[in-house]
Amino acid sequence: LVDTAWASTLGPSALAALGASASLFGLCSKTFNFLLSATTSAVAAADGASTSPAGGDRSANLCDEVLEVVASALALALAIGIPLAAVLAVGAPHVLAAASIGPGNAVFRSALTYLQVRALAAPFVLTAMALTGAFRGLRDSRTPLVALCVSTGLNVILDAALVNLLPPQHGIAGIALATAVSQAAGTLLLLAALRRRAPRGWVRPRGHIVRAFSRSASVLTLRTFSGLATFAKASASAAAASPIAGAAHAIAFQLWVNAALLADALAVACQSMLAASLPAAGRARAGKWHGRGGDAASMAPPAVIVQRVVRLSAVLSVLLAFGLAAGQGVLLRALCSDAAVVAAAGAIWPTVVWTQPVSVFAFVWDGLLFGARDFAGAAGTVIAAAVPALVLLAGAAGLGAEAGLERVWLSIAVYIA
Repeated sequence: LVDTAWASTLGPSALAALGASASLFGLCSKTFNFLLSATTSAVAAADGASTSPAGGDRSANLCDEVLEVVASALALALAIGIPLAAVLAVGAPHVLAAASIGPGNAVFRSALTYLQVRALAAPFVLTAMALTGAFRGLRDSRTPLVALCVSTGLNVILDAALVNLLPPQHGIAGIALATAVSQAAGTLLLLAALRRRAPRGWVRPRGHIVRAFSRSASVLTLRTFSGLATFAKASASAAAASPIAGAAHAIAFQLWVNAALLADALAVACQSMLAASLPAAGRARAGKWHGRGGDAASMAPPAVIVQRVVRLSAVLSVLLAFGLAAGQGVLLRALCSDAAVVAAAGAIWPTVVWTQPVSVFAFVWDGLLFGARDFAGAAGTVIAAAVPALVLLAGAAGLGAEAGLERVWLSIAVYIA
């Protein structure tokens, strides 16, 4: 959202370039989102099975089993993130060309600059995924929130400074650099917070844990790639249709996805609590629980967790739909002052609104499956949904600005439904 707001000050072409290249960076980095979901479930299960679980106690030292899971996830994150940064920096023109943004496109130069600079953040983004998953698995959502707030605050400051200090033609590079630096800072804060809970220092990664992550990665990577490919293709198709359509899609999509992340908060809570509750309940049934200050009786049974999350999801879906419908004018004008872009975004706004309740339950369904560690089931639903959406996106760029943008959002609606 910060980058979108500042890119809008550079004109519709820069905003369209940001929307397309940011989606492509997300496709390339968040394809490995299994580092987040698999680490959350693995850490929660290891902590729940421990005889002295840390739970949500942010001052408790972590047991060796939990630290081994975290160390293995971090090793895998760096092993993927460093080569990914190099590939993105060198191969950015080919990545853009594959998304229908070639050298002759009006947004190509700006999109190329943003993607190449943003590539520097890839190792930090993947490391942050693993660290955030670790804290979520420990049911500590405060620490990642603090790190994210600091990172976002730094991003706001650096965006403002670099956009105003650099020549306009380099403004998009300044925005990308600001985001990369702020993400690196947030990752280092998470590392420091975790290190404080490991008084004996880091432990070595374990081969069997890395192999377990790799097995989960095979289905989860395909799942994430399918979803992100749909969104990246949607952004690229809108940008290729026209700069106005690309800019309108960029602000509408950012508002839509950030509203949906409120539902993801419910899904994360469901995942970490369910993943910890299942082994704890098993230990209680076997009469082997000897935990401190948080025995099995104090942990909600799995069925209760599911019921509460479903009820909260229903409430949240209504609130989000109402908030987006009522705040249309304020939200769009807050991100862009160009009347043509705001009008184009307003034309697709009804779709943005009615897909929110559907997205809430889609996120929560993911949380339930991840909490039960049914990664194959979670992957299958997303892959099946991506196929018709990608079929609809084929040729959307050639329909013109208005019809192309409508087709893009029809595909998103089909995917999320």
